Parts: sequence; C-alpha cells; structure tokens
Amino acid sequence: MLQIEKIIREERKKRGWTQYQMAKKAKISVGYFNRIENAQEDNISLEVLASIAAALSMTPSQLLTMAAKYEQEGGAVGDNWPIVGYVNAGKLKSEIEWNEKNLPMVGHSKFGSIAKAPDVIDEDVYCVIVADDSMAPIKKNSLLIISPYRPLDNADLVVADVNGNFLFREMRSNPEQDSFFILQTFSKHQDPLIVPKNEVKFLHKVCGHLVLNVFLPSQR
Repeated sequence: MLQIEKIIREERKKRGWTQYQMAKKAKISVGYFNRIENAQEDNISLEVLASIAAALSMTPSQLLTMAAKYEQEGGAVGDNWPIVGYVNAGKLKSEIEWNEKNLPMVGHSKFGSIAKAPDVIDEDVYCVIVADDSMAPIKKNSLLIISPYRPLDNADLVVADVNGNFLFREMRSNPEQDSFFILQTFSKHQDPLIVPKNEVKFLHKVCGHLVLNVFLPSQR
C-alpha cells in the first residue's frame, strides 16, 4: 500500500489527538493502530481503513489520494513546520487553539508553514514570526523555531503560557529546583516577571531562529 501511515499520522496530529484517542475513535486497538502508523502492518483491510477515515471525517479514497500525492511530491506532507502566529511586544498573537498536550492545533494556520531544517529532528516543532523589534538582537521578520520537548536551562529563550498569556522571555531560574520562574523581558528598562510555577501552564524552548528575506503573511 502507499505510504498511507504518514498521512494518517499527519491528520491525527493536526487534530491534536494521541494514538490512544485516535484508536478509540476508529474502534481498533491502540497496539494495532501504533503498528499501522509505524508501517509495521503490510496489509490494512479496507474495513480498517474505512474506520480510520471515518474517525478523521474523511473517506478511504481521500486518504489514498493524499498518500498518492505524497509519493508524487516526494514527501511534501508532514515535512514542513507550521507557523502558528507572530510575536508583537513580546506576546504571541495567534488564533490557533491548543490541545490537552499544550501543542498548537495547526490544521488551518493562515500563516502557512516552512520547510523543516534537516538538523532539527524534534517532534511537534512549530514556528512564530517576529513582527517587531521588541526581541532585539533577534531581528524583525525572523522566524523562531520552538521545540516543546527540549530540556530547559537557565537563560534559555522560552514561550511561556502564564494564565493564558503567551509570553516570550528569557528564563532566569532553575526549572528543576526553584518554586517560581523568573522571566526576563528583552528590555533593560523593565523588571523581570516573577511567576509561581502553578501559574505557568507550559514552557517551550526556542531552539533557534531564521532571518527571512521574504515578505511574510499579514499580521493584522
């Protein structure tokens, strides 16, 4: 069969579902679904494919068509990082919803996507556009590359969900030992934000940035 497992995985992740949730919706065992996604099942029955497609609100023919297109285009599906919004005055501006794993649900981002960098192998990476000069020395129109799973260290640049506000700050604290986070702004004239850990839903590490020499989508 075509590399349909890549399409299934991509469509599942777009919806923010775990393998367990997807298997439950498709009414198959999670072990069997795991084998399907990892290309360990050579013969997927049409009945199972129909169950998976129905769970995704799709048809088997749609999945097969997408898989054929994937092969024709040399693996275009799933080989991009989504751009989920932009940073203005140190805050993330985005219409994207976040799932229970604190990951952006990126099925229909108006900002599009960008090809993955080959040296970054992290899963669930997403990007944001720097829309102003508030993050100097990072330049305006840079693209921040964010990894949800990388370990955090003192002085890392992070995106922090603080009571529903998505802030870009330098972390000036020990994430393993301290009972609070010290989040430093980029301006030397502003005091750092000291936040108890229980008020921070997540911290995702900014693992790099790219300076783009193209016109970016409208941030309005």
